[in-house]
Amino acid sequence: MMKGLRSLRFRALALGAVFLSTLGAFAQPKETIVVIHGSVGKGHTTAAEVAADLARKRNPNAEVILIDLLDFVPEKERELMLRIYDALTQGRPDLYDDSFFDWLDQGRHVASIGDLPLTSNYRPQKVLEKLKSLKPDMVLTTFPSAAQVMAKLRGQGHFTDIPVGWVHTDLVDETGFARFALELDMAFVGAPEIRDSWIRRGVPADRVTASGMPISDTVRHQQPEEAIEAIRQKYGIKKNVRTVLISSGSNGVGDYPLMVKQLAAQFPNEELQIISVSGRHPTHFSNLAALKLPDNVNLVNVKGLIPPADLLGMMQMADGVIGKTGGLTPMELFIRSTASKDGKALVLLDVNGGQERPNADYFRAKGLAVITKDEGAVGKEMASLLSDAERLNHMVEAQREFVKNIKPDLVADWMTSKPSAKPRLNVELSHVGDYPAPQGLVWDCLRVMRWSLR
Repeated sequence: MMKGLRSLRFRALALGAVFLSTLGAFAQPKETIVVIHGSVGKGHTTAAEVAADLARKRNPNAEVILIDLLDFVPEKERELMLRIYDALTQGRPDLYDDSFFDWLDQGRHVASIGDLPLTSNYRPQKVLEKLKSLKPDMVLTTFPSAAQVMAKLRGQGHFTDIPVGWVHTDLVDETGFARFALELDMAFVGAPEIRDSWIRRGVPADRVTASGMPISDTVRHQQPEEAIEAIRQKYGIKKNVRTVLISSGSNGVGDYPLMVKQLAAQFPNEELQIISVSGRHPTHFSNLAALKLPDNVNLVNVKGLIPPADLLGMMQMADGVIGKTGGLTPMELFIRSTASKDGKALVLLDVNGGQERPNADYFRAKGLAVITKDEGAVGKEMASLLSDAERLNHMVEAQREFVKNIKPDLVADWMTSKPSAKPRLNVELSHVGDYPAPQGLVWDCLRVMRWSLR
């Protein structure tokens, strides 16, 4: 009898302990993590979404909130900003180059990255009001302008007690960007070489991590044959035909009709299939529809933006891909290439200017893809790669080495490890290897005006 009572008492105590433990878990305050991106390009948003998803899996008790920095810009002004950006990158990449490298040059010399041009366009005070209402325990940014806004707010005394991180979504090794790591608590960069270079410049090793671009795990896995067949049926794509995909970002960068004609000319004696995904470009689809192509060429002319899974499926079924030297698309292509049996022939267009120039330099130096500024040469470059197995194998091996360093878990680990906020550092960084600032009378006058206004 006494033994039975002791057993019941023990069970009651055990159940009570479980109940109190569960109650305590529910009573714990929920951690709030804010991730700020910018919908200027898909890469910034994708990096934010991947980091947020991984953080939620790591810490289900955390509330992870995504914010688009462009939401703080009035609608008409936002539309004008995006139109100017598209006009520069697609119509005047030379001017965009000069503007970007001038911006980097200013980043080397301003008192704070929060003082960089255009920071005020994103309404830092409105961002402050929003963040105060959310009361974040941490902020992660995947857009340089968002990092600038956070540096400005910190300079005003806000959010100095919570950690703020930044994901660098391009492969630009520059003092102007390395300074971000001095004013924020952690910078995540795209490759170990960039991390090591920043440390040599003077950035403390505990403020920079080589995580690679945050890429969804779904990109790493081949889609099953039934999913690929469904994509074929949806878009009218033939099976067992040499296939080249053209997909150069959401804006359809480059002269698609010229590239299609040049590809067709390189394969006169075999059946060729070209899948063209023109994104938001206003004329590619109609111009391609009007093309007269040889009978051996099957053009799959896809209009507008398509679901990411469909695009990944097209990458999977293609023998070669023509893209651009942006932040997101090449990373996805490298991963898809190395996940396939024989790899993919990759030709990337260096035609947008700005941050895509240093990206192109990096890809070229590492042998990750063929880089060209000449849209008329893509057909010849693609044919050359597809006909040279040894050259293609070297490219795929280089891609495999690069992909090993894409570790988005490192971002999530930092986000969920409760890191401490760090003080801003006033360190003079080395400028060795920086890109030159634009030269000429106009730029010289602009620089003199800026210095006179300080």
